[in-house]
Amino acid sequence: MAAERVDKKYTAGVKQEDTYSDFFVNFNAHPNTGFLLKRTDIEAVKRSIRNLLSTEQGERIYNENYGSRIRSLLFELPTSINKEQLKSSIESAIENYEPRADLKEVVVGISNDETTYVIDVYFSVINNPNLQNLQIKMDRVR
Repeated sequence: MAAERVDKKYTAGVKQEDTYSDFFVNFNAHPNTGFLLKRTDIEAVKRSIRNLLSTEQGERIYNENYGSRIRSLLFELPTSINKEQLKSSIESAIENYEPRADLKEVVVGISNDETTYVIDVYFSVINNPNLQNLQIKMDRVR
């Protein structure tokens, strides 16, 4: 009859694997391990959405449809029509180019001085039911 060890001090722990990971843009290495630094799971998806929304359509040479029309809409006066166009552009960009995010809602607001759009993106990451919020502030170009 084999005895089972119930002492957790000597049992090997199970390392939790990252579901999603992206490297930092500057490719910095960890000072101790020498491995590339990376963003994992929710932070990786948030950074990906931020990059997607700050990329103008047509900016990427081999994928001209990638991105959103946010920058072109920053030249317009903040009206309810422009807010809806901005919201629609954000929703279509995330739904088309970020499969890891399950988009719930996009809320576009305008600051009191009417020079900054405040964009709240509510989403959940696939395989994680917790609701996440990403807030982006975009200054209007005059």
